[in-house]
Amino acid sequence: MWVNILLKALLFMLFVPGSHLNIPPGGKLLEQSVIHGLIFAVVNYLVYKYVRPLLESFSNPNTRAEQPCPAGYTKCSSGECRLKSDIHSPCS
Repeated sequence: MWVNILLKALLFMLFVPGSHLNIPPGGKLLEQSVIHGLIFAVVNYLVYKYVRPLLESFSNPNTRAEQPCPAGYTKCSSGECRLKSDIHSPCS
């Protein structure tokens, strides 16, 4: 969530008319605002089309991947880890 907000703020700062560039140079403020708004919308769309899946993969790791058992444990056929020295409930 924070990356999303920071990325939008960065894009906004880059595309505010007069802060870094003026498109078209010497144009009226309304013209510049409309053009910068359109550029912001297109860049925002493209960034989130390609960057958002990458960001989601970092925040939601694959939890279906099988985790190894800690040292001294064995994995049963049911998928749970049990102590190797457990004589009361061995893997069946």
